[in-house]
Amino acid sequence: MDAQTLHGKAPFGVARAARRHGVPTVAVAGRSLLTDAELGAGFVSAAYALSDLELDVGRSMAEAGPLLERVGAAIAEDWLHEGRTRTAEHTDMDVDIQGEG
Repeated sequence: MDAQTLHGKAPFGVARAARRHGVPTVAVAGRSLLTDAELGAGFVSAAYALSDLELDVGRSMAEAGPLLERVGAAIAEDWLHEGRTRTAEHTDMDVDIQGEG
């Protein structure tokens, strides 16, 4: 996700529609170059990037499945725990970059 993503790409159109209905939107991408303010302006409540878990692009592409599972687990932890509420904010995954933590 980058600045171009904010200008007419489908994910932000979906996020805009969701915001109108009070539904938070979580984005998952290979990498995100957007600031928290830019994400909020694009109506995205949180962004999770594979590059937060694996810096090497080749390894990230080769290991996309396991990385997406870890991202999914982070999203579930951050958003689905009973009694926990989230607001429109960018979320950094609390995981070790190399998957050791």
